[in-house]
Order: sequence, then C-alpha cells, then structure tokens
Amino acid sequence: MTDLDLYPHQQRAANLLLRGKNVILQAPTGAGKTLAALLPWMNRQTFKRDFPNQCIYTVPMRVLANQFVDAFAHLNPKIQTGEDAGDPEFIGSLIFTTIDQVLSRFLNYPYGVSKRKANLYAAAVMGAYLVFDEFHLLDPASTLPTTLAMLKMLKGITPFMLMTATFSSTMLNELAHELDAEVIPATPEERAALRGLPSQRKIRRYAISAQPLTAGRVLQVHESLTERRSIVICNTVVRARALFDELRRQSPETNVILLHSQFLPDDRKSAQNRLVALFGKDANRQIGSAIVVATQAIEVGVDITSAALHTELAPANSIIQRAGRCARYEGETGDVTIYRYSLKDGDPIDLTDNPNPYAGQQDILAKTWDAFSARDGQAFTFEHEQDVLTEVHGDSDRLIVSKLKQGAYQHKEQMFDVMNGRHNVSNASDLIRNVFQARVTISNTPDSLLESPFDAPAFGLHPGSLQKAFKEIEGLPGERPFTMKYLYVIKNDSTDGDSQTYRRTEYKWEPVRTGKDILGAALLVVHPSVARYDAERGLVLGQASDPNGWQASIPPAKIQESHNQFTFKLETYTRHIELVWEAAFGPGGTWHGVADLARRLERRFGWAPGDVRRAAELAVLLHDVGKLSAGWQGWVRDYQAKIEQPITPGEAYAHTESHSREHRDAEKAMKRRPTHAVESALAAMPVYVAMLGEDHPLVEAVYSAIARHHAPFADSNGEYRLIKGAVRQVAATLDTYLDGVPPNGLQLIDEANANADPQHDNIAKPEGGDAYWAYLLLARVLRFADQEGTRVGGL
Repeated sequence: MTDLDLYPHQQRAANLLLRGKNVILQAPTGAGKTLAALLPWMNRQTFKRDFPNQCIYTVPMRVLANQFVDAFAHLNPKIQTGEDAGDPEFIGSLIFTTIDQVLSRFLNYPYGVSKRKANLYAAAVMGAYLVFDEFHLLDPASTLPTTLAMLKMLKGITPFMLMTATFSSTMLNELAHELDAEVIPATPEERAALRGLPSQRKIRRYAISAQPLTAGRVLQVHESLTERRSIVICNTVVRARALFDELRRQSPETNVILLHSQFLPDDRKSAQNRLVALFGKDANRQIGSAIVVATQAIEVGVDITSAALHTELAPANSIIQRAGRCARYEGETGDVTIYRYSLKDGDPIDLTDNPNPYAGQQDILAKTWDAFSARDGQAFTFEHEQDVLTEVHGDSDRLIVSKLKQGAYQHKEQMFDVMNGRHNVSNASDLIRNVFQARVTISNTPDSLLESPFDAPAFGLHPGSLQKAFKEIEGLPGERPFTMKYLYVIKNDSTDGDSQTYRRTEYKWEPVRTGKDILGAALLVVHPSVARYDAERGLVLGQASDPNGWQASIPPAKIQESHNQFTFKLETYTRHIELVWEAAFGPGGTWHGVADLARRLERRFGWAPGDVRRAAELAVLLHDVGKLSAGWQGWVRDYQAKIEQPITPGEAYAHTESHSREHRDAEKAMKRRPTHAVESALAAMPVYVAMLGEDHPLVEAVYSAIARHHAPFADSNGEYRLIKGAVRQVAATLDTYLDGVPPNGLQLIDEANANADPQHDNIAKPEGGDAYWAYLLLARVLRFADQEGTRVGGL
C-alpha cells in the first residue's frame, strides 16, 4: 500500500476503510493515529472503489492546526477554523478544521460565511472521507449527538474514522454498536501490539499536588530538571495569561511561550514554530530553558514533549490527553502533576467548585481527583490509563449513551428543522452549542470594515465568555463612541436571494445593548479603549490598546476581490448557459469534485450509473428558464433603456449591465427585479420529468437544486408567463449538450402559464432521504458553476 513502515493498527485501519468499513481507533498518544487516518485517503488512487477524493479532518476545538499543515505539507492541506478561514467553501482535497465548521455546514447553517450560501456546503461534508480526532471531547448534549445522527444519516455514503486515546471501554463499545463500525484494537493480539509500540517504551508518572498551581511552584520543579522543558496547562485563557505574566516576571531569563485560541494566525504560527523548535522531537532539549503555558488547545494534535507537565484539574480523559505532551517519545521519563487548586486574582480557588469550562462535570472532576490520588506517584502504561478512564467515566458514559438513545429522535427532528431552514439562532446553536464561536475584532472605525467584513481578522470566543466580558468592559470608566457592536444585515433589495446573481450584501453596525445581542452575531467589534492585542499575549478584553496598537483592517486585495464578484455585463441567455455548462463539466469543473460521491449515491439508492450526472446536466441547462418570462425580459429592457444601453430586439438575456455605482443606483430606482429560481424549476419540470421518469427521486432533487440556486430555502414562486420563443431558447441549449431530449417535454414547456401557487411539496427534505442527498450534490455543482460562469461573463 505504501513505502512507509506501518504499525499493525495503521495497516488494519486503512484496509478496513478501503474495503468499505468504518473504523473507531483507540490508540495511545504518539501511536501515529493521524497517519493511520490519512493512509486510506492517501492511497485511494490505487483502489477501484470510489473512495472520496476529499478528506475532512475534524478536531473538537481550535488547535495548532498549522502543525498538521507542516507535517503534511506535501499533500497541500487547507485550514478552516473560525479564526483561520483558509477554505470556507470546503474545496481543498485535505482540510483540517473544527467540529463547529463541519456540523454547521452539514446543517445548512454554515459558520463564517453568508447564510445565502447555506446549501452550498453540506455536499462537501457528505462527499468527503470524515476523520474525527479526539472524539471523546465532543459535548454530550450537542456536538456528540449531532455528529452521531449525521453519521447514521450518511451510512453507506460517507466513510469515517473516529479516533481517541481516551475513550472508556463503555463508550467505545456502545459507539461501535450504534454506528456499525469496526473497533481497533479488537483482539488481545492487537492490544498487545499497541503495548509494544516504541512510543510506549517510556516512563510517565502521575502525581497530585495539594498546593495551588503557581509560577513559583512551576519554576521550582523546572530548575531541578536535567532537560529544562516544562509545560503548564490551564483551563481558561485568563488564568493561563496571568501565569504567563508571572513566570516572565519571576524568571526573565527563561523562554516562556503563551499559547491559547485568541491569537492571530501568523502570531500563532510563530509561537508554534518556537514551540516545535524547543519541545519537538528533533529539538535539542539539553540546552536552554523553556516553559510553555497553554490552554486545552494544546491537548490535541501537538507533537511535542516535556520532562514536566503541570495541569489544572480536568476530567480524566482530558488529563490523559494532556499527559501525551509529557515523555511522549521512546526512552523518555517525565512527570505529570495535577493541581486541584489554582489562583484567581491572586487567591486560591478549588477547581471542583470552579469547573469552567467543565460546567456540570463537578462529579467527574471529583472522581478524577480520587482516581489519581489513589495512584499518586505511580508510573502509568496505556492500560493503566484505560483503567482510570473506565473508573472515572464509565458510569457517566453509560448515562450519556442512554440519553443519546432516548433523545435521538427528538435531536434528529431538531436537526431536520435546521436543515430545512425552520430554525432560529437558539435551536441551531443548541446542536453545536459548546463549540460555537462568536467572532470578535478590534477597531475604532468599524465602518471601514463594511466593504468586506468577513475578511477582517477576528478572534473566536465562546458566546458565554464574551457576554461575561461585555458586562465587565461596559462598566469601565472613560468616554468612548461605543463599547461593542454587532454586524447587522440591511434588509433591502440587495439581499433578495433571487435578485441578479451574487449582488453585494450590505451591512451596518448596531450597538450591543445586552448579552442577547451577542448570540448568533456573525461578527462583533470592540472599541480599542477597552480591548488590546499583542503578539505574545493575544487578545485581552478590558485593557486599552496602545495608541498605535493593533486594529483590524481589510487588505486592499480583498476589497478589490469583493468588488469583482459583483460585476455583470449584458449577457444573452444562451451565452450564460454555455458558460455555466463549461464551469460545471469542463476541465476542472465543479462536477469533477463530486463525481465519486455521485457514484456512491447511485450504489446506495440503487439508481442506474450516470443518473446523477444526467440530473446535474439538466439542473445546469434548465436553471434559468424562469428568466425567459415576460416579466424578467421586460425588466431587462426597461433597465437597459434607463442606463442608455438598449438591448437587441428578439434576443433573450440572463444578465444586465452592472459594473458601476450609477448602474446600481439606476436599479435601486426601479421596481424590484422579478424572481426566477422557483419559476425556473416549475417551468422546466416537463423536460426533466420526461428525461428522468416521473417517479424518479432525482426529479425532486433537480427541482430543489434549481429552485434554490440563489436562496437556500426558497420554496414559492411569483406569477410568470414565458415569452414567445422560450421553447426555442431552451431547445437550442438542450440540443447542444444532450442527446435524446423528448419533444413532449418541450411541448409542455410551451404550455406553461402564469402560476402563483407555492410549490412546497416539490422540495426535497432530509426526512425523505435519497432525493435530499442528491439535491445537495446538485446544489453544490449548480451554484458554484453559476457563480463561476457569471464571473467569467462579467469580465
């Protein structure tokens, strides 16, 4: 399969996935789980099976994702998180991302992108090979049941691997049963092979401390080390930053690094490079002195080691995950010290009474403390760690599984509501609650960001943390024009999902008056008099920026790129269809990114080979038939006359001239442009019914893709009447690209008359299954191709 020297668990995982099985892998830290996950994707070309060409590698929290990029740079990976939006449209072949990004896209409620594009991304999730790293960290009330329900819905379509070092045996077995997945290790021989891994030939001791975690205690242990490399992990950013400041004050000669989630990508990358250079496998740890202070962001995917690791009390699975950064490599010895007490504003606090961010897990924290107290000072093997996990988490995991089963139906129905657009911010965020991140930035001139607000550098904070911070900074002394504002979409014609394709959405800022304004806000801005950022400490709310301190700005290239997206030229109907067809099915077209998914859908639902391709062709060729209405063409004639660029009589048009402020002002002065998307789906229905068969589920999929190729939840139409010659226009495009177009379909188009009735019954719904999944694929093909064809036509 590969020239790499593989461990047995890596080889077996790849073999199972390439044979169509899904896998749950439990292996110790340092066992090469990431490589095990990527192997089947890396070797997909050597197998005839339609293994996905795209891999989406998901972690439960924002981590040092750049480390993945460095390790697999030869595979050209992309990163997509709330703070580092390297691939918001999920186009890259290998994407490292967070669970909120994946689930929100699957639910048609994507974070970090316009909600007008909500139905563009679910097909990317459905079509990819999905890897979920450190699955145990998913929230049992939100992300865990949502992920499980998603994987069940996609059974037989989407291959996946779940990975962790810290499942309890209870959770491992229950998940395997629920998801019909293969467990590794499954036999005593496989478990023995894991014990024999080189990474397990080391000594890692666990101890507890009744003293608070302080800078003095860390430095005392640090100075006694032969290799002076220490890691300190705090449960909150605030305590990590305070400890970092105190360590630098007490030991200015020590290289102290702070890592948490609230850094700009470039600064995080710089800190990561320092971290790897000092703590990585190839680092010379015999020289110098270094301490890294971090939050939970360091728990996952960070390949570093230390001689001493100090951690605040956390659930046992997190403690053991953190311990993987201590004595990580073969032959090393290290000590993990667990602290029940920490400092807040200089005073000791009991972390079992101050569980943030582990609210509701006080019982687990107490059990964790008891379990490690009973083993104080002992060296642990992987099996010892598993014993602790089962002791601490076994009962709660059984309860979690029971609740998951009891609430599965209700949770799935809630997911359907969101997927169908029947939702609000509250019930959408409930499905992804504990990982939803509010994006916040700093500026004293926020209006300067409105040209392209989502290109402004921003930081991800949990909404609850930001609500608490807002209460604190709102009361700070001093006059300022505002404390915090949130981005608001102006409700005017420019946000009409069925207006001329991809027109600019207009925004404004509204002041945050209560914490409720923060929930669901796409972007927030804080005044620099109450917030600051620096490259070593990250974002700090409640402290004023320096006079020349960092503030957000939009790169000029991004502003120009945003303007270019909304340039149109007068374009005939047939020319537009030609350009969209080329964008869909030409070299590098959107179809090629989903062809393997199409074949899997055909196998899963028993459709004939090529059926989904034919449905995609029909959606592309027929998506703008509604523009051949008298209303649309009349509007084009009037508008072009208004800007003194009249049209050619007898020609039908898909786009008007629009590339200046004068053009946009002229349009605003006119009556609203007629809608056309649902009208297109209705008017063209006789053709695709005749070509696919009246009872084929793909009829519903084509209808939905056309109806929603501008607005993701459109389901009703306006009055329309096709122009004389519409059938000739449609026939010309169909005859150019397709064979076997039945004349009866075209004849029925000719009979299309005004129809103002809503057509809800034709929309594919997730409850229905097959048609819905095909619709998502067609929507991705059509919308991206329409966008690209429109861009080319506007050049």
